[in-house]
Amino acid sequence: MPQNTIYALIADLIYLLSASMFVVGMFMLFTGIKQLSKSTETKQHVPWYNYPPILSGIWAVLLGCSFGLFVTGIDLTSWAIKLPLDVLALLCICLSLLSLIRSRQYAALLPPKRKKLKQPQPKE
Repeated sequence: MPQNTIYALIADLIYLLSASMFVVGMFMLFTGIKQLSKSTETKQHVPWYNYPPILSGIWAVLLGCSFGLFVTGIDLTSWAIKLPLDVLALLCICLSLLSLIRSRQYAALLPPKRKKLKQPQPKE
């Protein structure tokens, strides 16, 4: 199997990973926004930029974008296009790590999820 074929398969897998990370991140982002709108009814107000589910969604979207940008930058031959794509990919990675750190830092702001326990039923 030629080396170009192996590289093409790996690049396709990374593109697939990138697209799936982007889709999962968008789902997490929209789910976090939906949860945030529900949690504003409670007394504790958390700004959107400190809300961990939204920050986790931003992390996944940026990480997916950085994977795609790196592979696209590797495929290109022109340094005038390759260099900005690689710099943008590194910026996406840095911002995604910042978002991940902030989401872990503000995770304590969320109330714990508690399931309602069923009351024991009297046996007849």
